[in-house]
Amino acid sequence: MTVGRRWLGVLLLLGVLVSSWASAQSRAQLDSKSLAAIRVDMEKGQALFAARNYEAAAKSFEHGFERHRYPAFLFNAGVCYEKLQRPGDAAAKLRAYLDADPDASDAVSVKERVGKLEAADAAVQAAADAGAPPGDPDAGGDADAPPEKPPAMPVDLPPSDTKSLVIVETEPTGAPVRLFKKTAPGAPRFSVGSANAGWVELANRPAPLSLGVDEGDYHLVVEKYRDLNPTDTEIRVEAGRVFHFRANLSQGKFMGFLRVVANVEGARIYLDDPKKQKPVWGRTPYGELVPRGQYALLVEAPGFDPFVKTVQIEQAQQVELQVTLVRERFGVLRVDSNAPTIRVEVDGKPIGVWQSGQVPLERRLPSGPSRVVIRADGYKTYEGEVTIPRGQVLPLRAELVPKYPRGAAWTQAIIGAVFLGTGTYLGLKSNQLYDEVEADRRAGVIESDDERINRGRLFAVGADVGFALGGVLAALATYNFIRDPLPDSGARVFRPQEPADAGTAAPSARPPAPRPQARRRWDVGPLVGPELGGIGFGGRF
Repeated sequence: MTVGRRWLGVLLLLGVLVSSWASAQSRAQLDSKSLAAIRVDMEKGQALFAARNYEAAAKSFEHGFERHRYPAFLFNAGVCYEKLQRPGDAAAKLRAYLDADPDASDAVSVKERVGKLEAADAAVQAAADAGAPPGDPDAGGDADAPPEKPPAMPVDLPPSDTKSLVIVETEPTGAPVRLFKKTAPGAPRFSVGSANAGWVELANRPAPLSLGVDEGDYHLVVEKYRDLNPTDTEIRVEAGRVFHFRANLSQGKFMGFLRVVANVEGARIYLDDPKKQKPVWGRTPYGELVPRGQYALLVEAPGFDPFVKTVQIEQAQQVELQVTLVRERFGVLRVDSNAPTIRVEVDGKPIGVWQSGQVPLERRLPSGPSRVVIRADGYKTYEGEVTIPRGQVLPLRAELVPKYPRGAAWTQAIIGAVFLGTGTYLGLKSNQLYDEVEADRRAGVIESDDERINRGRLFAVGADVGFALGGVLAALATYNFIRDPLPDSGARVFRPQEPADAGTAAPSARPPAPRPQARRRWDVGPLVGPELGGIGFGGRF
């Protein structure tokens, strides 16, 4: 039984060692996304603290510790609770800070502060139980009424500010790291191997490590490790920030950190790759460790002018570059239609042909107002003004209306012309017979029953009928040529859209809208065929 317990203890010890080793390895492999998340949580809490929104700041710092497990978050939450005059909560957070980092450089002073806060909390609780604010022997007024503001803590604490987080990693891991703080304003510059008066050592631990430090000047030293070269760097720490350092000991130097933030989220970043022959370095906002040196930076996004800048990164330097991308002076017109085939002109120049089933027609055009003309066989032409936006896509769907059919008008015109022609012919023949009869009458050779008289009368009646029907049909044809019950063609101009990024799918054509319906109408007209003739009567719905 004793042996079993001994092996169980050994296994538990091995489990703790493996867990500690895995934790150290995970810290040693801190990637850019994790670092960015740590920065966001720390800087969010600091911004709320600076705005004196201490309640929200405390919650933000607590959330940051839950996500990342860095003790500096707990210390900062404790400071927030101090500002809120809640000594019990402040003491609890500072105790948690010491539990998370027993070797903290300020452990002694923090323990003293915890003791004072606990005493203050006890005094506040005792006063609350007695029904009077702490330090007020006369409990005047309503004992049950809450005070207008939290009572002041009955102890004097030196002012405290939030800590910054310094994360140090080495490649390979395990190198001894020492951090020195400048304590005398006039102290000379730190020199490795010298006495360095006015400087105090805060930490001496193997990498990777994280430290919560106050605002000030520091010097970071990574000592010789195995057969690898040492390195060191100066640090200027600002309040409530995250500082990340990684030492590449094989090269004997710290790497720098470059972070690019732009007004366009997801913009592509190319580093020393002006021809874009390599994969993107990252997408905004993005940051990563880079070796010391000068870099050509290219940031671009669809619809914006490229941003180009030369950036110099020194060892252990953290550079955050704010990039403002400007909209380009061109836009894209995207066109489709309900018609099967359309021809598109812009400002009098053809820009292309679109057919049903294809992706919308897209053309890059100068921004500003433009005149668009869209034509299709059998449809009314659309003409309209649009404004091409800068750096964006303007979708336009042409709703073309079929031309009103003119077949009936042409039929009426042709038959009317036939009737008019026939009437003219019959009229001429009637006049001719009349002249002949009149000539014979003068000569005294005409008979009273001359058949030319009846034939002339029939021709005259036929001419009148032909002129009458021809006139009616001509009037109907003219009316049907002029009238148009269908509306003009139109277009739906949608809100401007952001252009698709490289590698994304092409935009798909929208389903065609229903074609405009003609109004109900009735038609009356002649019917003409090889073996028939008559009047046609029909309807269209």
